[in-house]
Order: sequence, then C-alpha cells, then structure tokens
Amino acid sequence: MSHQVDFLAHLEPEPRQRGRRRSRAILVVMSGGAVVLAGFLAWTAVWAGQAAAAVWDGRDRLLEARDRVAAFDFAAAGERLEAARASFVSAEADLTKLRYLRALPWVGPHVVAGETGLAVGRDLIGVLEDVVGLGQEVARLTGLAEAGLGGVSAGVDIRQAYESLSPDVKRAVLRRLAGAAPDLAALAARVDLAISELDALPSDDLVGPVAEALRPVRARLRELGDALDTASVLALLLPPFGGLEQSSHLLLLFMNNDELRPGGGFIGSYGVLEMHEGETSSFVTRDAYALDTPADPFYFVPSPEPLARYMGSTKWALRDSNWSPDFAVSAQQAIAIFSAELQAIPPEERAALHSPLTFQGVIGMTPDFVSTFLRVTGPIAIGDQTFTADNVAETLEYEVQRGFAEDGTPYAQRKEILVALVEEMRARLFAVPLGEYPRLFALVEDGLRAKQLALFSADLGLQEALTRAGWTARVLPSETDALMVVDANLASLKSDPVVSRSIRYAIRPALDGTYVGQVIVRYEHTGVFDWKTTRYRTYTRFYVPAGSRFLRASGMLRDDRLKDPSGQSGEVTEEPDLGFATFGLFISVEPGDTREIQVEYVLPPSVQAAIEAGSYRLKTWKQLGAAPHALTLDLGFGKNIRRASPGEEAIEWGDQSYRLNTVLDQDKEFVIGF
Repeated sequence: MSHQVDFLAHLEPEPRQRGRRRSRAILVVMSGGAVVLAGFLAWTAVWAGQAAAAVWDGRDRLLEARDRVAAFDFAAAGERLEAARASFVSAEADLTKLRYLRALPWVGPHVVAGETGLAVGRDLIGVLEDVVGLGQEVARLTGLAEAGLGGVSAGVDIRQAYESLSPDVKRAVLRRLAGAAPDLAALAARVDLAISELDALPSDDLVGPVAEALRPVRARLRELGDALDTASVLALLLPPFGGLEQSSHLLLLFMNNDELRPGGGFIGSYGVLEMHEGETSSFVTRDAYALDTPADPFYFVPSPEPLARYMGSTKWALRDSNWSPDFAVSAQQAIAIFSAELQAIPPEERAALHSPLTFQGVIGMTPDFVSTFLRVTGPIAIGDQTFTADNVAETLEYEVQRGFAEDGTPYAQRKEILVALVEEMRARLFAVPLGEYPRLFALVEDGLRAKQLALFSADLGLQEALTRAGWTARVLPSETDALMVVDANLASLKSDPVVSRSIRYAIRPALDGTYVGQVIVRYEHTGVFDWKTTRYRTYTRFYVPAGSRFLRASGMLRDDRLKDPSGQSGEVTEEPDLGFATFGLFISVEPGDTREIQVEYVLPPSVQAAIEAGSYRLKTWKQLGAAPHALTLDLGFGKNIRRASPGEEAIEWGDQSYRLNTVLDQDKEFVIGF
C-alpha cells in the first residue's frame, strides 16, 4: 500500500490545510531566496576581492613610481606608472559591477571611498607622468642617458656632469626648467586637490582594504605636494638669481645669531655672487669691516637711535643694517648702505673691492643654517680645523676671535677661514648626489620655516611668489591680534646662546568692555664672563596691532650695571613700524641672573570687534635668527570658548580662557571661536 507522507492531511479541517500549504510555499521561497542571496554575496565578494587586490597592487606600483622619480630614475618610474594605471583600470572595472551597492546605508560609503581612492590614484598617476615627462625632456636636452642620471643619483659628481655640457645646452636646460614653474605649481595644486578629496571622506567609513590602501598614499601625497611647491619656486628663482637673461649679482649676508639682531644677527661678513647663464662668474666673501672701515670717514648716514644711544654708533654701517625684523626691509637697507659706502670710498680703494653698486637679490643665513647644510655634505676640514654640524658656529667664532692670533694670522685676514669654508660648501653643494637633493631641499625648507635662512628679490613679482611660499621672513600686518618680540644684542659679545627667553601673553576683559593685553618676557642668563660672553644688553621691541594704546611697563633699565649702578628705571619708546604699534625698551641681565620685562596695552577696536563677533585670531612671529622660545598663552575673553586651533589640553576645556604652552620655533597662528 502506497500513499503520500501527508496522506492524513486531507482529513484535517480546510483552514489548517490552507495554512500548511502557505508554510510550504514560504519555505520554498525562503530556500530560493537563500540560494539567490548566497549567489549575490559570492558575486559581490568575488568582485570586491578583485577590486581590493587591484587597488593594493596599483597603490604599491604608484608608491614605487614616486620613489623612482625621487631617485631620478625616470624610465623605471614610467614602467611603474603604466603598471599602476593598469591595476586601477582593472579595479574600476570591478567596482563598476558593484555600483548597485551604493544605495545600501552601510556598504555604500565603502564603494564611494573606493571610487574616490581610484580617482585620486588616477590624478596622482597623471601628476607623476607629467613630472616624468619633464625629467625625460631635460635628459634629452642634456644628451644624458637615463642611466647616466641614475649614476648621478647614485653618487657621480653632478658638477662634472653639468660642466661637461656646452653653454647652449646649459642655457636650454635652465630655460626649460625656468619655464616649468607654472606647470609645477599647477601640479602642486592638483596634489592639494587630491588631498582635500581624501580628507573629505568620513574617517569612520574608511575601513578594511580601502583604508589600508589609502593611508600611505595620503602621507606620500603631502610629501609630493611640498616637493612640487618647492620646485616651482626654485624654477621661478632661476632667471633672476641664475642670470639667465642677464648677469645677476646677489648679496650674501652672514648673520651671526650668537649676537642676535632684529633682522637675524650681526653681519660680520658678506659675500658677492655673480651669476651668468646659470654659472658662477665670480664669488668673493669679505669681512664687513672691509667695507665699513674705509667708508667711515666719508659716509654720514645716522644710525637708528637705539644703536646710537646704547652702542655709540653714530653712522649706520653694513654690519648693523638689519635693524628691521622684516627681512625685505633689512635687505633693501643693506643694499642701500652697501652702495652708499662703496661710492663713498676713494676710487683706488673701491676698485680693490670689485663690487657692484646694486643687487638683484639678497640671501641671509645664520650659522644654524650652515649647521643644517653640513648634515647633508658631511664635515669640512679647513687647515687644522674640522667643521661639523655640531661645532661649526662655536669653532668659527673661536677662529675669528682668538684662533687667528694663536696661528699668527694677521688681524685683517682673520676671516679668511670663513671664505675657505664658504667656498668648500659651494663645491660640496655641486657634489651632492641627485638622490640626496630631496633631503637637501627639505632641510632648506626647514631653514626657511625656522627663519635661519631668508631670501629677497628686487623683482616684485618674484618677491611676491617667495613671500607666498614663506621664504622671505616678511612681517606683514593683518586684521588679527598680533605679537612679535624682537631683541637686539647691543655690545653683549656673543652671549645669546646662553640666554634663554620665554614669552607669556595674556588677555583680560576690562570693565569698560575693552580688552587688555599683557606680555612678559623672561631672560635667564646661564653663562659666565669669558672671551665671548658678558652681561646681556638688549633693546627689546614689542610689535602689537596698530591702534593699541600703551598703558604701562616694568623691568626696563636706563642702562647696564656698569654705566648706571643705581639701576634706574628706563623709558618706553612708542612708534609705528611695519604697520604695527611698537613699544621699545632696554634691559641688561648679568650672568647668573634672571630678569623680566612687562608691557600692558589696550587692544585696538578691530580685535575687540572680532572677539564680539565670535572669532578671534592671534598671529605670532618668530624673530629671524632667534632660537626657539617657550610661548605661553593665557587668553581670557569673558565668554565660553567653543572651538580652538590648536586645541588646549583636555583639562583646560569648558571655560572662558584659552591656555596653551607651546614653542615659538616658527611663525604661528591661533584661532578661537565662541
């Protein structure tokens, strides 16, 4: 006897039979749905896996291409770029098959992130292809095989390779590089755009393979953008500084920041560099007194009042020309004084100096920057002395102050060791392997940012470009709150390295609705009296927003302990400068002592209006040549702070004051919202 498994079902009531039939139908549908869902998930997993693998492979080839470009191996870079493009094309094809996932609430952002990453990758490939194209074009112009460039990168003397070129080829190469400035700037802008696209993605949605693939790309993009920005500015420098169209003369100011001055440091030596078609026609360095001393009897430009009062300087000489903290102002003053002194010297003595009357540009550098340079070139031996990154400032100072006498060198020739050092540094610069140039450029940018190196161009267009790049140590006013403390070592020998400074800036609301600013500068003299160290005598100027109203000051002196044993209080000089209000005063600190100076003033209506409108900005400038100083901010506004950049420590959140301890190692800006 045969029958169905549910043969008794027909005996059940009809409602129960209908329910049983619905259950079987649902089971069939669910089973079919499970099969379809499994297939859907398998399909999605296959294409997602393939896309992720292609993204990773393309990412790796892209980073390899970037590294090959940095090593000037353009052929290998081109191969890596082709491979990267193929991988990204494959990934895009796979992601296209998954576009239906974009509508899903959690999965969709991953697909969008992948598509954005691929778009950024394509943009980066295009940027690197343009860089490779420029490199290959230069290689063709020079006639150097790319293997030759690889050899230069590995350590072949670039000076020999460059000097072996004919003058016509050199001109063609330099002009091509100079003409590439706008292209390089455009490439840098494309990199910035790619970074913004990556930054716009919500970080919590970037998980898994996409996040891992994009993370190193984001870091390398910033490096590439910075390098392209630097290259575009350097390309702009070539025509006027390299003498491409006509010979150019550059004035080099060697500013000793062990004797700090407003514009970098005491100018103990200078150099005159003549360039023609990208080559050095002549380069001489001299003691600043070689110009100042013979001009003195015939030259009558008065010194700034503080120099005359606290140093007895009746004439403004080249060595003291950088009285402005704005390097553009100091550079132009140096050119003007140089020309005036040169023309004042009798003709027979003037001819011996072999110097021009004007310059196309000025380069100012401190021993701190020279130290940075030696970290790339390695130690330099001059006679019995070896200069390293760690001892160059101290060794050079000893040689020009005491060592020359021990060696029997005449006083007039005591700075010839500096001449020899600069000449060897120039030779070492050309000998740096191309592969080390990215590191060298980075160190140059660090020197510019830390304001141990500064440039000035007499060409207004180029000067603007250099200023935008942050290479000119300009001090420009704005509508924000502002603070700059400027020291001028006046007859303190080389005492600055043993004098530590700290700056504290506070704001408090007053009863009349205004805001009062208070700046305290603390000097701690950790040295002793010796051949290069004495009491620290400084004329300090506070640069604050124009329209600030002086209230009071304390700590200033009439003169130092020797000249005024009674320690009478000094006076404060108020005057406008560079679009700021300034308060100037004198202070002297004995070895082993600590002293403070303080100024208070009412902030101008523009700052008060910004606070009342809910957005406050403070710009602080680091003095050119100065060591990094501790900076403490204690800004009270009488209203709750909602946001700040940079942010306070968490313990300081939730009140009406912004408190931050930082280091003034470069120009900085602080933004606070209410």
